Amino acid sequence: MESAISELLRKALGNNCDIAIEGLSPIPGGFSRETFSCTALVTQGEAKEVLPLIIRKDPPEEVCILQTSRQ
Repeated sequence: MESAISELLRKALGNNCDIAIEGLSPIPGGFSRETFSCTALVTQGEAKEVLPLIIRKDPPEEVCILQTSRQ
């Protein structure tokens, strides 16, 4: 999942950055979505930035308890 988060951030921030994801861990709670926390370390040239993130996603169809139309 770390690579998917990095890819999404690269699309948003530009391909000329290095991104490392640290501390990815699930957050308990929520019944229809999975929630995770992590930190993204972003380097663009000489600039470095630390981004604390909360990620929400739909669970895989085979284990979800509610069918939704989210896309």
